[in-house]
Amino acid sequence: MNKGKKLLTYGFIIGFIFILIIALGFFFSFIGKTFFISAGAAYIITTLNTFAGYKIIKLGYKKGETASIKIILGGIVIRLFLMLIAVFLCLKFLEISDISFIFSIFSFYIFYLVIEILFLNFIKI
Repeated sequence: MNKGKKLLTYGFIIGFIFILIIALGFFFSFIGKTFFISAGAAYIITTLNTFAGYKIIKLGYKKGETASIKIILGGIVIRLFLMLIAVFLCLKFLEISDISFIFSIFSFYIFYLVIEILFLNFIKI
């Protein structure tokens, strides 16, 4: 396994540990139900976004240089648009705390974005 895949794997493991800590806090009544659902939804949305980004980057680097830039940047736009839709749907239909959901989305997104940028630095063309 190369450095990029190890980094991505460790990133997913660390993200899972974060949500596991939140789940333990909920089960031991340190964290309320609305925060638990908010953080869980944020974790699912951002993890799926990062996984899709990994697949798009992998697909893009199999193409030529110009095509890879178009695929990766187009993938970023599509993923951000899909995340926007997912955030609006969660805020509209789930019984969650708006502030904790937005903060959780922001935190997980920044964490996974750093992992994705580091992954881009490690992959070999």
